[in-house]
Amino acid sequence: MGWCGLKDHPDEGYVDLGFRLLREYRGNGYATEAGKACIEWAWKKGIPHLAGRVMESNVKSIRVLEKLGFRDWQPLEADEHCGLISILKNPRS
Repeated sequence: MGWCGLKDHPDEGYVDLGFRLLREYRGNGYATEAGKACIEWAWKKGIPHLAGRVMESNVKSIRVLEKLGFRDWQPLEADEHCGLISILKNPRS
């Protein structure tokens, strides 16, 4: 059905939350629920913040990330494939 997980980008200084679902599974809340589980795991492990990266034209993925708490989108000039980045801070740190 797809995947959701975290990827460390040590050179950029953040851990990225990502997800990809096959078309037939999109729009059912799976990305949001999987994202919530990944965020909760990250906070329990003491990760201080997570990044959400997305192509500016991918409105549905932006909406999922915003449901998860990502706000204040900034241009991500170093990566021609993403376009926008938002940082979510761990409320436990």
